[in-house]
Amino acid sequence: MGLRRGRQAVRQYFEEVRRAMPDLVMTLEHAVGDDRYAAVEWRMTGTFGGAPYQGLAPTKRHIALQGVDFVEVDTGRIRRSRTIFDGAELGRQIGLLPSRGSAADRATTRAFNVKTQLTDRWRAHHPRQRSHAP
Repeated sequence: MGLRRGRQAVRQYFEEVRRAMPDLVMTLEHAVGDDRYAAVEWRMTGTFGGAPYQGLAPTKRHIALQGVDFVEVDTGRIRRSRTIFDGAELGRQIGLLPSRGSAADRATTRAFNVKTQLTDRWRAHHPRQRSHAP
């Protein structure tokens, strides 16, 4: 959920998570590594019933997510950590996105595909307006 640089920024993020889910439980599932690198698989459960998270009002919904942190260590201190988890699944569980397979999910997929088809047609007829983004 964004880039955090420095101890204070990381601490503030985790404080926000803790305020949003006061009953948060993080469980270590597996860890592998050496004196320089580690991969840590974790499970997180809690209820989004506290303070807002990333600007979203609490929905009082239960959350159960899995993820992996890839950590780089230098002289016993974490120098870099990348957290990987399914953000769309988090959105579904807190009610931001429709449940997978629901009527709303199917409608969203159809709307996305229509938008993509219209965009492709427009680009085919306006070649100079094409985006050069990778």
